[in-house]
Amino acid sequence: MRYIRITLVLLMFMYIKTALAQTSFPRMHGLPVDNYGEELVWSEFREAFLAVDSSNALDVKLFDMIKGYANDGFCFGMSLLAGAVYVEDGYMGLCKPLGSYAVADSTTSGNDTLTPFWPVFKHAYHVLWARQFSQPMVRQIAELISSGDFQNATGTFNKVESYLSGNEIPVVLISESLAVSGVTPSLGGMHAVLAYKTEKDGTTWKIHVYDPSRPYISNQDFYRHGQNIITINSTSSTSWSYPGPNGNVWSGFIYTVPGIRLLVPSTNPLLISNLAESVAKIVVNGCEITDVETGDEAADKTMLFPMDFFSSDSTRHFYLLTSPTDSNYKLKLKSHGSYDILIAGNGGVAEIQASGASSDELISVSGLKSGAIQVEITSSSKNAEYVIDIHKVISPKHLNTFTIRPETMTEGGSLIAGITPDGKLKLRSSLPQNITVTYEEYEDGNINKQPSAHLVLVPKDILTVAPSKDDNDHLMVQSQHGRAKLWAEN
Repeated sequence: MRYIRITLVLLMFMYIKTALAQTSFPRMHGLPVDNYGEELVWSEFREAFLAVDSSNALDVKLFDMIKGYANDGFCFGMSLLAGAVYVEDGYMGLCKPLGSYAVADSTTSGNDTLTPFWPVFKHAYHVLWARQFSQPMVRQIAELISSGDFQNATGTFNKVESYLSGNEIPVVLISESLAVSGVTPSLGGMHAVLAYKTEKDGTTWKIHVYDPSRPYISNQDFYRHGQNIITINSTSSTSWSYPGPNGNVWSGFIYTVPGIRLLVPSTNPLLISNLAESVAKIVVNGCEITDVETGDEAADKTMLFPMDFFSSDSTRHFYLLTSPTDSNYKLKLKSHGSYDILIAGNGGVAEIQASGASSDELISVSGLKSGAIQVEITSSSKNAEYVIDIHKVISPKHLNTFTIRPETMTEGGSLIAGITPDGKLKLRSSLPQNITVTYEEYEDGNINKQPSAHLVLVPKDILTVAPSKDDNDHLMVQSQHGRAKLWAEN
């Protein structure tokens, strides 16, 4: 009997020791608050990226479009902050262990150590959340898409082990499901967690994670019972599971990125080009891209991949468009009346704003790799209004912008606007169009505006619009066939 009692005591001690080891990282180094959603503010965006300027139209536009994305949560930023503070022995004004910060209430004793530091907490993971769009992250996702390895759980496990050994902060990106149909994968829910330990038990491989949607302080059983584990069947590289934050078992997309590379800012991500198979970055608000068509031999290798590992709103996404060729891409949009879309290629960015648009819109885009970006809008509406901005990016601090405002867009009519490698605007129309064009040059914080040109476009003609090198009071406009009417305003 005495032997049995001793055995039971030893087993109980071993259980407690195992439970403590299992919970020590999320208990001591996880954030003491639950994941939540809130809009990004300009000061956070400015700290996330280098050379961001409130007088730069492109910086302001990207901020305006993505600031609301954070309403779905900061899981990526919270995971990265927890790893940064742990690995760097403190980060952005916070010292480890993060778990020691707490709000004293009727059930706890001690001082309120969280509230005084709450603004620092909040600012830090908001900034890190925004950096998921930066160059290192874009490059990782471009490589992932090029390889077609969307669901390689064993490969992810090996990368996590490598990143842990090098203190590179492995943030693991997961989705609820994965279904690839056409060019756009369906991922269901999307989430980010921080890996802190790996373990192999035969063919069962485990990645232990801190989950920002389950802070230890209010989810102790989740960690004590070992539910914070991504379980992988190593006999099948795509077989994995995790109890997702919505209560379902997740088993879709899985990948890991070395968060250490995101601790320093980079330039506005729309300016990052020339990635291996990356053609463009596309940001949408107020619409869904339901399909991408391309007529060349690369059609089966074209993919539109959502980079935003947080969004539950299908009308807001940051996509990466990949293809081995520089083709003409037709984007089929499902509009909700008004939408805003940014299409960034090599050295050029096109922005289209629409109001009163029909449910189905078609936008064609080409020249994304060559630096001569061109867009074509085919209107499906009688009363839709459009504004097109074509940006020629000379450098992060030098941007030339043409703004095109069609006064009328006939249903079924199309308007083509593109910028040449040398920075001139080309305009064409399938039907007569009244158009206003303005030009603005941003360089190192200074803005040079030139007057508007009011144009009448006729079919089969091509207009070339360029800033005057000698006269800031006029735009230079040339008609290919001499059939267009035009005049300029001071």
